[in-house]
Amino acid sequence: MKILLTGGCKSGKSRLAQHLAARLSRGRQLYYLATMVPQDEEDWERIRRHVAERAGLCFRTIECGEDFAAGWRQLPHDAVFLLDSLTALLAHAMFPPGGKPLADAGAALSEELALLSDSVADGVFVSDGIFCDSGAYDALTEGYRSALAALEQAVASRCDGVAELCAGIPVVHAGAAAMRPLLPPQKEHAMDFYLLIGGAGQGKTSYAKKRFRLEDADISCCSRNAPPDFSRRCIVHLENYVSYCLAHGMEPDSAFPPGTVLVCDDIFCGIVPVDAFERAWRERTGRFLQELAARAHVTRIFCGIGEDLQ
Repeated sequence: MKILLTGGCKSGKSRLAQHLAARLSRGRQLYYLATMVPQDEEDWERIRRHVAERAGLCFRTIECGEDFAAGWRQLPHDAVFLLDSLTALLAHAMFPPGGKPLADAGAALSEELALLSDSVADGVFVSDGIFCDSGAYDALTEGYRSALAALEQAVASRCDGVAELCAGIPVVHAGAAAMRPLLPPQKEHAMDFYLLIGGAGQGKTSYAKKRFRLEDADISCCSRNAPPDFSRRCIVHLENYVSYCLAHGMEPDSAFPPGTVLVCDDIFCGIVPVDAFERAWRERTGRFLQELAARAHVTRIFCGIGEDLQ
C-alpha cells in the first residue's frame, strides 16, 4: 500500500507519516528516505527535530538528497519506506548548490518515483502544500511550484490513499476505506472550545457569527501589536496573536475560557518566506493550532461553507 500525505507548514504530516509507516510495517524493517540536503543551521535544526521525533521507531535512514536513484535502490522489495519529503527532494534536484537550475528535474524525478512505487511493497510519501498563497514569484519559483504540483499528482495516481493534514487532522481525499484502519483513533475527551480555520476571505467570521449567534461586541480581533481581549466569546485572526507573542519572546497562551470560538487564517500553504521571522511565525502558528486542535471542535471554512473535521 502506498500513501501520499500533504498539507501546510507544521500541520502534523511527518508525525502521521511515521505512524502510518509503522502500521504498514507489520514487523518488517522501516526505511526513512531522507531527502533534505542541509544548507544552514535552520536546516540542521529541522533535521535534528525529525530525528528526535522518530527515535525508537526503528527506522533505518538512507540519505537520498544527493543521489535519489542510488538511495532508494538500496531498499529490498518487501521494505516499508517513508519518503520525507518530495518538496526537499525536488528543491535540491532543481537547484543544485553551485550549479545552474535544472528546469526538467521534475520529470526525471517523476520517473524515479514511479519506479520506486512499483518496486517496493509499501510506503508513505510526504509533500508540502505550497500552492495557496497570492504571492507573485519569479519564473524559477513558479517553475518549481508547477513541478511540485505535477510530481504530487503523479505520485497520487500511484497511491492507494491520499490525505491532507489540517492542524494535525487528516482529511482523506482518496482511499478512505483503505486508510481508515491505519489512522490514529480520534481522541475521546471533552472539547474545550471551537477552532475555525480557512484561507483569507473565506467567510470565517461571518460563519462564526451565524453559527454561534455572535454580535460584534462578542468578537476580539487580534493585532500583531497588542494581545487580544480573552474575555470575548470569539477571537479572530489568531495568527496575529502568535506573531505578537513571537515578537515579544512569549509562548502563546492556550488557556482560553470554555466555549471560546477561535478563528485563524490558514497561512501555511504557500512558498516558504524568505524572512526568518515570517518563517518562524508560520511554523509556530502551525504548532499552536495542532495544540489547540487536540482540545477543540475543528471546522474548516471554504467559500463560507463549514466542514467539521472533528
